[in-house]
Amino acid sequence: LVFRSICHSPAWIVGISGVLFRTNLLLFNFQLKMVLIKCCDISNEVRPLSVSEPWVDCLLEEYFNQSDREKEEGLPVAPFMDRDKVTKSSAQIGFIKFVLIPMFQTLAKVSMIRRECAPTPLQINLKFSNYFSIA
Repeated sequence: LVFRSICHSPAWIVGISGVLFRTNLLLFNFQLKMVLIKCCDISNEVRPLSVSEPWVDCLLEEYFNQSDREKEEGLPVAPFMDRDKVTKSSAQIGFIKFVLIPMFQTLAKVSMIRRECAPTPLQINLKFSNYFSIA
């Protein structure tokens, strides 16, 4: 199949089977744009550690405050928000390994992002979090 860049206007494209799939291309472009927006939304760890770490602290504090309030109200608490069970490094390792890296790798494959544009700070932040989870 032939994929066009999301920067180009949709056109009739013939796939391997010879079938025109303009509708599929439009849907693919729309879904790819949704993934790009989601990547931007959750991309804090892609930024340098000096920029991302203060935001992680704020986010975790927000989660912990919410879980504290839920405990006071007798409500169930999400495991990743529980102050008594979560450490900063464990939260970051899980999020980077199981959400960010797979999402950015998939995005790079389908959008043909060049390797040198890949989020290197993400790998650095994962190594940093791994280091502090062991220490």
